[in-house]
Amino acid sequence: HNFASGLTFSPDSRKLYFAASAASSFDENIHSINVDGSGLSNLSNDNCFNRDFALSHDGSRIAWVRNCGPFNTDGRVWVMDVDGSNQHLLTSAPIVSNDPTGNPHEAPEFSPGGNSIVFTSRAATSGVQHVCLSSLDGLSVTALTNSVDDGTQNFNPVFTPDGRVLYASRRAEAPGSEE
Repeated sequence: HNFASGLTFSPDSRKLYFAASAASSFDENIHSINVDGSGLSNLSNDNCFNRDFALSHDGSRIAWVRNCGPFNTDGRVWVMDVDGSNQHLLTSAPIVSNDPTGNPHEAPEFSPGGNSIVFTSRAATSGVQHVCLSSLDGLSVTALTNSVDDGTQNFNPVFTPDGRVLYASRRAEAPGSEE
């Protein structure tokens, strides 16, 4: 169960960030290391499954998905400084956390200016996956998609350099069809 994923360089190319599990462990933590191989640090440092992370464009913060549930299905987006400090839960707003059976969140991505994060939220009861936009404090969360107009599976949201959000969508039928 030893593996690394999400290899990402800092903007100045001096550090490498990655998620890795310890030998014979099912947890996964986010780490940083200097490019010369020195200074290995466990940033998330817990017994949860920490994955699917994004580095802010200025290299000061990391957004990631932390799963601490029994079946790793309750992933929530967290934010921390790149040294592992100031960790806080981003996705606690009712719009993305009111499903008692779980709303797994995925694919966090920082805006170009670093003042917001886009991610997906899947309702466990209906399976609908929406794209959501959150402020960095998590107090302002907006659903950018809805199942009627945008299909039931929306995923991989990213910001364009000018701040617009692009995402992939799997629709049950083509827009404008009569079925």
